[in-house]
Amino acid sequence: MKRLGFLVLIILLSFATWANSASTIQWRHQTTAGPTLAAVRANQWVADEIFRRTDGRLKIQVYPNMGLGYKPDQILGALSAGVLESAKIWSSYLTGEIPAADVMELPGLVPFDLELRKKIQDALFPYWESLLIKKNVRMMSVFITDPRAFWTKKVVHSLGEFKGLKIRSSGPTEDAVIRALGAVPVTMPFGDIYTATDRGLIDGFGLAYSAFVSGKFYEVSKCGIQIEWTSSVAVVGANRDAFDALPKDIQVKLKQTWRDGTDWEFEQLAAEYAGYKKQLTAQGVTFVTPTGEMLASVRQAGEEYTKIWLKKTGPIGEEMLKKVREFVSR
Repeated sequence: MKRLGFLVLIILLSFATWANSASTIQWRHQTTAGPTLAAVRANQWVADEIFRRTDGRLKIQVYPNMGLGYKPDQILGALSAGVLESAKIWSSYLTGEIPAADVMELPGLVPFDLELRKKIQDALFPYWESLLIKKNVRMMSVFITDPRAFWTKKVVHSLGEFKGLKIRSSGPTEDAVIRALGAVPVTMPFGDIYTATDRGLIDGFGLAYSAFVSGKFYEVSKCGIQIEWTSSVAVVGANRDAFDALPKDIQVKLKQTWRDGTDWEFEQLAAEYAGYKKQLTAQGVTFVTPTGEMLASVRQAGEEYTKIWLKKTGPIGEEMLKKVREFVSR
């Protein structure tokens, strides 16, 4: 009799476990960068937090380093088609489909002021939202990196020493800056930068401090030119059909949790950015203060590229740029 009772208990527990797992909604979320980057850690924070806030009803599995196999320029298509529930996409990889997505990355436009950037992101949120919904994607949040600098194998002191260097670029905006410095932009995936630099296929690259540190690029690049001309921006989107199928209370909690994740990431950035230069100096990296000639070239590139950008983006680009400039000029 005791054995029968024990078997019944096992069956009941197994059924309860099955029922609980069956009621949990499973989502997959891909990021392109590694798990140590603040923007990616923030994605994992959101995944853990939404599981807690929904009492286990929504579970998001985060796949860093393109863990599901979608390349950066394929993620928007995967989200639109519904083969991926959610993802973080760097704005430079959205511009083919949504030209105005990278407005905050225009050269020299927005200084690295976290409070200012937060205000601008909030103001631009409805614009990004309206652009993404046309692609069957619901906007969840916005993340940024710390400033983007240029990193080279050899120490570069002047504009003349930039001339002819092969510099990896993340997209059209960075192409314009690299050309203005007299260098040659080279397009390649993020994952190839380390090996290409080590083998001498490229002479340098543009990258945020955090990505430089987390990827251990100081092993192959020993010079940091502190031009800090922009900070990369990434949006988090969810497939509209997958999001709309969620219970209403989970929709509300998911949106709020992503917003909270942005605040969490900002706190991490502020704390970590202050220590990067000291940490990298200890790794043998030489930091170079850009000359006035370098900065003038970047400013000119920014002005010229912005004109091209406005032609591509049309009225909505003009409206978004005006909004950003209003905040910067205050």
